[in-house]
Amino acid sequence: MSAAVAERPLPGAKVAVQPLFLAGALYAVLMMALWVPWFLGFIQVPSAWPVQAWFLHELAFGFAPIIVAGALLTASAGDTSRKPVSGAILGSIFLLWLAGRIGMGLSAHLAPWTIAALSVAFPIALAVLTARVQPPSGGWRGLAIVALLLGLGAADALFHYEMFEFGRTKSAADIALAFALLLLVIIAGRVVSSPKRRPTIFYAACGFVVLGSVLAAVGVLWDDYDFASAGLNAWTVGSIGTLALAIATWASRARRSPTAFGTIALYVLAVVSGLAATAGGLYPQWTLPLLPISGIAWIAAFAGFAALYGRAVSIGSTADLSN
Repeated sequence: MSAAVAERPLPGAKVAVQPLFLAGALYAVLMMALWVPWFLGFIQVPSAWPVQAWFLHELAFGFAPIIVAGALLTASAGDTSRKPVSGAILGSIFLLWLAGRIGMGLSAHLAPWTIAALSVAFPIALAVLTARVQPPSGGWRGLAIVALLLGLGAADALFHYEMFEFGRTKSAADIALAFALLLLVIIAGRVVSSPKRRPTIFYAACGFVVLGSVLAAVGVLWDDYDFASAGLNAWTVGSIGTLALAIATWASRARRSPTAFGTIALYVLAVVSGLAATAGGLYPQWTLPLLPISGIAWIAAFAGFAALYGRAVSIGSTADLSN
């Protein structure tokens, strides 16, 4: 599909899948608005999980997958031989995601198996739906996405098992982040597949992946918690945040250019958030000022996306992700 065609809303685009991007952006705002004061001890949340475990879970299994879902189902709508995913199917997939988020937020009042079932249902259902709507030209890349989504669901189940059995995660968090990052990197590469159109935010996101790997490796070699924490923050707030924003803005580009000043400001805010969070992990004595800076920048970035792209999201547009 040419760029010109990709940037025109399809017939019936009012029922396209862009609302998932808006839901993801709003949840990103809520998630960070809860996590920062909760982590600093200013508020309590009705969750049975520790604050860091909750944040990692919701980042990998709540925020990242809804952005992936928006991109994947937008891609399927871009195949004009198929009907866009809409109506009851789109509503059902969104409600499954929402039920998982509510379950995690109210986990102190629900049975562990109920929380796990609500959470795991979304990535599994998304994998099935993706396999169903994948265009014939998708080939092995489409199968890889389906496999990664199923792996994400399995990692989610392991996450809940480890939290129930041990009160903490042993390996599930690392596996979850690996699956979430890999999905976002693949999707981002497909969204901005042309080097001439590839935004700086894409390279910044990949830079956070590399930075996180270096810091985490140093943390393991030196048995240094601060380096390990900084690496984790680079992967989560840095990589996942910037990748998700890059995907959402470029897949929604029909109504607003990703090179416009407002969009560039969103990218700068996302990078500032990732850098502040990484520095806060590396220098824990500066956590109190750096973590709120990171949180405010993150909230401003995704609230700004909702404001700038809200009309495009509600109307719906399509991007060519089949390459």
